[in-house]
Amino acid sequence: VGESTLHVHRAVLRSIPRFAAQLDGPWLDSDCIHVELPCNVVEFCLILKRMYTGQLLGSPSLVVEDCSSALRLCASANMLLIDDLLPELESVVLASIVTSDDAAVALGAAQTLPCRIARLLEGLTDTPSPTSANINDMILRACTSHAREATSHILSAHNGRLDRAVIASAAKQVVTDWRNDGQLVWRITWSTDLARLHLDCVGATSIFAHIGSKFCGECPFTSQIRSLFCAHLLRCAKSHALAVALPLGKQTNCTCSCCDMNRQSILRLGKEEAASIADATAAAPQERRQVAALLREFSAGQLVEIITDETAKTLGDSFEQIVSRFISEPYWAVRWFTNERLLRLPLVQRRAVSTALLTGAAGSLSEDVARTVAITLG
Repeated sequence: VGESTLHVHRAVLRSIPRFAAQLDGPWLDSDCIHVELPCNVVEFCLILKRMYTGQLLGSPSLVVEDCSSALRLCASANMLLIDDLLPELESVVLASIVTSDDAAVALGAAQTLPCRIARLLEGLTDTPSPTSANINDMILRACTSHAREATSHILSAHNGRLDRAVIASAAKQVVTDWRNDGQLVWRITWSTDLARLHLDCVGATSIFAHIGSKFCGECPFTSQIRSLFCAHLLRCAKSHALAVALPLGKQTNCTCSCCDMNRQSILRLGKEEAASIADATAAAPQERRQVAALLREFSAGQLVEIITDETAKTLGDSFEQIVSRFISEPYWAVRWFTNERLLRLPLVQRRAVSTALLTGAAGSLSEDVARTVAITLG
């Protein structure tokens, strides 16, 4: 595909009609097939993963980055004659149209897309968009699951032509209005659904920031919110916006709207979220230095909970910033550095950590760590 070589099972190729016809003809004895497609190799790999696993395009496992990528995938599916095997294409395209420029690009590409999607895009110009007041009222009055589903469908149908700031403002108000009826759980869910489906990463982050400023980690729906926040972090990582969202997970206090107590924010990341942080960090290679700098601002105690070996490995040289944070607080350093972790450090960092452990936490060292510290400094 282009200049890249992919190894694909013939059984999978046969599930793609355009390839199946060739495998019994010109490609019968070929070990290598060269194809030119509208998509790039990364996007073609998404199609292959879809064929291998059955997971839907646009799902957390097969993220479609933007509108241009969604359109290229649709055009490729059309060329490969598999658009009927991918029923999610409509929702992928609609969800990707975020700006007026996206809408214009989508309309311009309509003739290269499957017919059903081209007809869907024609609807972008057939009906007037809801006004800002309409949008606000629809979102705030969607008090039943059917009303919320209908509202979300309307918002999707007008992607690219709506004021995202109005959606974000209404989503925040949905949460704030919970005291009017005491119905907090569905309001939280509705607000985060709006963020996920109808806002870009920056807009969605503002919704989580609002929730984090209103509720503490003792609320009954804490695990649900933290799970949604971790999914948001991964989405941001894949869109080069992890550095915008990650600080929300820092240990901070808020006055909780539920209990009126000053407690840790509901978004405070902990041990249960450590694996998700590792996944998000791995998905944002271009942001690793910035992510490390942000993590260094977390408390050392929180870092003990959330920094895994996988995160340390992913950060690479940038992990030195986390090491320096631990050096500043030996009490917490001794709780994170096992002997294996200490030995994995470059010698200069190992000496610095060993000095900090010896001078600030000597009485808490395990036998094997104490031995490594002695050898390192000996």
